[in-house]
Amino acid sequence: MEDNRKKLWIIEGDASRVLYGSSVPGQYIHSSCKLCLQERRLLLSHIAPKWAYKWMKNEGYVLRRMDSIDLAAREDDGEKRYLLCGDCEQMLGSAEKYLADICKGGLRRFTKNGIAVARPGTLVGVRKKPITVALLGILFKAQFCDTPPWSNLKFPNEDWIEALREYLVGARPSVEQEAAITAIRYHSTFRPEVNPKAIIIPALSGNGEFYLFEIIIGGWTWLCFFPQSPTMVAREESITSPHNLGPEYADYVLRDGSEWVVLVSDIMANRFLNPSGWEEFSDTDGVVGDAEECSCRMGEARFDQCCKPVWHKHR
Repeated sequence: MEDNRKKLWIIEGDASRVLYGSSVPGQYIHSSCKLCLQERRLLLSHIAPKWAYKWMKNEGYVLRRMDSIDLAAREDDGEKRYLLCGDCEQMLGSAEKYLADICKGGLRRFTKNGIAVARPGTLVGVRKKPITVALLGILFKAQFCDTPPWSNLKFPNEDWIEALREYLVGARPSVEQEAAITAIRYHSTFRPEVNPKAIIIPALSGNGEFYLFEIIIGGWTWLCFFPQSPTMVAREESITSPHNLGPEYADYVLRDGSEWVVLVSDIMANRFLNPSGWEEFSDTDGVVGDAEECSCRMGEARFDQCCKPVWHKHR
């Protein structure tokens, strides 16, 4: 059966353009799973996890900006394609659920996942593997999407597509050791009406030596550095240096069994939302009291009025 798709509703730009987005639900598609390559019935997979669109839909609809072609469209849900069989969808879904628990926060979710707050902005017990699987799973699914912004994440050749496939099915565990992951958790002090969780922006860039996949999702920016050639052997310690993440940023790189310091910033400091460029990062050394200035140093707010809810309030 042919994969029929929905026509996008253009709300900014040339309304005469005809673009198609998500696949139509309820189709019976029997084909090769993009991940395990087995011939099976394919499920309708979200490119970015379904949970990430919750806050957009709460605001009325999903807005898709396609700056590369000067268009914006509205949809009732995130981009979906018939890509994966049930087993592969469940495997990636489990990792994406773990990512959701980190992004949504709250002591109940953290405790359930064995995560503790060592001090404001510092977590202990975050597992690298499900985070890596979730992020690279999104990047893998984007390789089979032909509309922006996901189509902007294409690798120039299929070497890394195959390498990601091997990693995600468990045949290439070295990818996890070769990747370096950092993150920024956003609040919204300067523009309180802007909900950081209601924004999804992915990007893929390379410097000839390393790739950087970054995505704003769930109120965070997740950054995953990995070698630009899948044949290149590199440890995550060597990846951080070319991207200005030297020894002074060692605590910001996610490692199993270590304290992990999460950068904290205002969403309006993000380079995609504020191309003019300014950014302030947290100084989270030591314990911050409720009445002290928040360590994110944004808005000069008290800690209990600023970033404390990030870690201590169930949402």
